Amino acid sequence: KREVQYKWVDRSDAENDDLLTLAQHHELLAMIAYEMWLHSVEMLGLDIVALVVEVFAEQYRLSRDVVRRVQKRITDHSLLCLLKQKGREVLAFDHEDFRSFYLGQALGNALITVDQTAISQILDANTLTTPVIAEATRVVRQSESTSLKDVLNCLSSLLENALAVSYIRENCAMLELSLLHDSGIKRAIDRGSFSLDALAGRHFSGLKVTDSFFAPTRLNKSRLHDCIFRNCRFERLVVDGRPEISGSLLKDCRIDSLAVQEGDDVVRSIFDPTYIQQELEELGFKFDAANQSRVIAEERVKKEHDLDLTLKFMSMYLRATSLPEQTIRTRLGANAGYFINKLLPQLHKKGIVGDFARSNRRMKLMVPIEQIERANRQARGSFDRFISAV
Repeated sequence: KREVQYKWVDRSDAENDDLLTLAQHHELLAMIAYEMWLHSVEMLGLDIVALVVEVFAEQYRLSRDVVRRVQKRITDHSLLCLLKQKGREVLAFDHEDFRSFYLGQALGNALITVDQTAISQILDANTLTTPVIAEATRVVRQSESTSLKDVLNCLSSLLENALAVSYIRENCAMLELSLLHDSGIKRAIDRGSFSLDALAGRHFSGLKVTDSFFAPTRLNKSRLHDCIFRNCRFERLVVDGRPEISGSLLKDCRIDSLAVQEGDDVVRSIFDPTYIQQELEELGFKFDAANQSRVIAEERVKKEHDLDLTLKFMSMYLRATSLPEQTIRTRLGANAGYFINKLLPQLHKKGIVGDFARSNRRMKLMVPIEQIERANRQARGSFDRFISAV
């Protein structure tokens, strides 16, 4: 506002009118960010900036005199900076946050006008960052000219025709999730590719996701009500906190691993599908043939509690190379005596752990964590098979 009211002023007459309105000012910066994004650069030569201004002026039918004044002032803009690169002058945003904000505005403007060409160009250039998606979502939700359902239909159409591996597939899916968050709209997303923490802190009701891939995602502060995930692959689900899950179904889904946060420094990793299902059922998810798998899981828990206790111990080494016995006792609580007297000697004999300093009984992990995780997958709930596989 300061830039518009005090610097971008037409002083050719006594009234000192603003050269551009505030909305036009934002639009011009959004066009500059858009041009940078399409060419995968963080700065533009002044010849390209001049072309952007020309296109902007044509769009708003500005006079040649106003265009010349805009061309002159743009290089001195407070949100931009004039630099020298290889002997020529270039223009860049003064901070990455400014560029992300205005790229989000450019995308949001394209979405509310359902400009499929501009939308496709932005979505197909690279992976959108969270700030860009957040700003585009804000622009769409504040718009009174286009309904949210029209925008979602546009994205669904682009996603349907996207290649199996493409930026469009990931960007469309993440944009749809962002727009659906806390909207109460029931919606289906097919063939999506969701990036890191796609479900973290999100609230959905009646969401249906099919034939999709999820990168590792936390369920922290998530609310999933009457949602269906069908034929999806989850690379890793992380449970830290207590998500609100009700009436939500996981059907024919593959979950490579589940991580359960059990303290500031303790993360329990689970790879066995039956144990994963049991943990997720306790959170509120539903599965096919849930009763049968629960019985199997409960039998395994009774027989193989030792492996759970061992994996809890192993997870302590995610942030430490060695641990004193007192720390182990504190973190294992009531199970500490049983573990140290019965299980630790077996781990020691196998060479999985060793005494680092006998004076104060520090325990050092002697094998890589990756080897522990591989053995856990092979063990399928059995402590004896785990010991043999390490």
